[in-house]
Amino acid sequence: MTQAVFLLAAAVIVLLFGLYLAYSQPRPLEPERKHGTVAYVFDGDTIRLKGHKTRIRLWGVDAPEKKQKGYLGSGQDTCKK
Repeated sequence: MTQAVFLLAAAVIVLLFGLYLAYSQPRPLEPERKHGTVAYVFDGDTIRLKGHKTRIRLWGVDAPEKKQKGYLGSGQDTCKK
């Protein structure tokens, strides 16, 4: 009987410790979301919203930068109908 109580108490302690480890880890931060109207486009992947002073780089967009080859003609093909 005493051995069964000891094993049950040990199992509860291990379970509580496992829960502590699972939920005590820091959660990954989600990037700040901003909503608004585009006020200015710097290049294909950098914009500024109305009412905000900071530049916003669009993640996952592969567009040529101003000093890269193909920048001047990059909008011509996408704007054709």
